Amino acid sequence: MVSRRAALLSILAAASLPAASPQPLPERIFLENINAIRRGKGLAPLALDPALSAFARRRVDEVLAPDGSDVPLVGDALHARAEKDGYDARFLAELIVESEGDDLAAVEASWAEGSTGRPFVLRDDIHDLGIGIGRRGAARGYVFLFGLSAKGSFEERTKDLPADRATLVSRMLARVNEERRNFGRAPLRVNPRLDRAAQSHADDMLARSFYGHNDPEGRGPFQRALASGYRPLSVGENIARGEFSLPEVMDGWMKSEPHRRDLLDPVFVDVGFGFARGKNANGYQVLWVQLFGREK
Repeated sequence: MVSRRAALLSILAAASLPAASPQPLPERIFLENINAIRRGKGLAPLALDPALSAFARRRVDEVLAPDGSDVPLVGDALHARAEKDGYDARFLAELIVESEGDDLAAVEASWAEGSTGRPFVLRDDIHDLGIGIGRRGAARGYVFLFGLSAKGSFEERTKDLPADRATLVSRMLARVNEERRNFGRAPLRVNPRLDRAAQSHADDMLARSFYGHNDPEGRGPFQRALASGYRPLSVGENIARGEFSLPEVMDGWMKSEPHRRDLLDPVFVDVGFGFARGKNANGYQVLWVQLFGREK
């Protein structure tokens, strides 16, 4: 017979034992080992993406179904399926591995040197990883999705743009005046009212998903300058989208005769700039505005 004191000591002893550390989930093990390979090659680590992992779990259920196929999806079919699960892919590749039992080493062999998954693991244009793990009897299925989202692609392409507007304005003005000096024109100065009108137009185009010199109500650059408090004798406007850096957009304007004409017009003495970046109905965009003027 065990006394109450002995039983109590037994409980206290058990309570004082350190709790066993939880074992890492296989998804985390795979992620860490893939990132170890990438770090060894000087590549940025991947992150588990929830939407991509949700799609991977759906895919592994399909692979392990009685009539399932272990042939990876490719191209538009893969992109369309991922988008249904909330992942808007710019690049996406699928690796399917099947094994008997929980042999993680056998799964990881699929991206060892010279293996099928190695090129995916070492791509430098992917940011995200989705992992789905399933089982049917003794069979185990693993789906790995290597992706770059539209958002990730946009962030990568715009990473060199200054975050603060003041720096963008300063750099744009310097480049505009450099071009004007090269053609014997007087430099421009930033006018706060034109600057406000240009920024408002860039923000409006992004917010309402349109692109043009006239807004949906038909207001053009002259009306916007006037509404900002500027008394325009003459105005001109350059707009652009699709360019992801200041040198790129300026080079494009200088190669276009009507845009170059505005940039170099000796009538103008004032300028304002607008910059907007983000997502709208047309996708991820950077919108650029230059508003030139001369007051009465």
